[in-house]
Amino acid sequence: MSTIAVPHNAVPRSSLTVPSWHVDTLLPTEPPSRLYLKSSCHGVLAFAELDEEMTVDELKRVVHERLMLPPGRIVHIASWGQDLDGPQRLSDLSLPTNARLEMKLAHTLPDPNRGLSRVRVTTTCLRTRRISADENTTVLELKELFQQALLKGEHEWWAADGTCTRLTGTTILATATLAADPKQETDAITLGQELLIENKGQLGGGKGTLSLRRVADGRLLQAVESSVTLLQLDPAKMKLQWMGRALADDEVLYALGVRTDDAIDLEFESPVTPNELIVMRSPAPEKKAKKDGGGGKKKKK
Repeated sequence: MSTIAVPHNAVPRSSLTVPSWHVDTLLPTEPPSRLYLKSSCHGVLAFAELDEEMTVDELKRVVHERLMLPPGRIVHIASWGQDLDGPQRLSDLSLPTNARLEMKLAHTLPDPNRGLSRVRVTTTCLRTRRISADENTTVLELKELFQQALLKGEHEWWAADGTCTRLTGTTILATATLAADPKQETDAITLGQELLIENKGQLGGGKGTLSLRRVADGRLLQAVESSVTLLQLDPAKMKLQWMGRALADDEVLYALGVRTDDAIDLEFESPVTPNELIVMRSPAPEKKAKKDGGGGKKKKK
């Protein structure tokens, strides 16, 4: 076995000092094609097919769009406890593909000069829709655009690996709660569940089965046609509110102060409302007036 002689006056390696500006802490890596963001509110989100030149700010905008966040929420992204911010490219941060980052949301004052390019229509019955709008859009026009989105709207779903599925279809509602039926090869559905049919021409006599997708997650399912109904929501039956104020059809959204991505609340009578809820919401029956001289006890003289 050969040995290497070390001069007695050699400086020990532990005592060598190198100026910090000579140390390159960023190792060269390929731009990440997929990242995972962990949030205490939204779980783990995957973002795939990332652009090689994507910056941190652009990633935050993608997150904002994916989650359909209101203007008053901002996204913070961190790696190993260090906040990532600014126009830095992801590739410059030496983030490898499949890296896991931390994400949290915070409140902020929205930009008052953001204009009006679209609004969010929210309701407890349906998934939130984004509807294009401008400074001249009236409340009635917004209702008509929402109706069109129900009859032929665009949807997207993101898988755990970050891949995206995009489809255009018509909104269907489940009219009953049914368990899966192996004989008919149908899946379980619940009353009021929002579903999507790509070709509404499949709707026919009501006896066959339909191939549908759950609007919540895009999962395919089979359901008997008689257990679902097409949602045909007439604008005249829609009630819109913004900041607790009922909106008239002839009012202009921008003049009311509505700006990009503001949330407008929608109320309507669902065709699949449970009977119990209908009874609870119905007004109390009027008491019948007593007839004169009838039914009461006679007064003693």
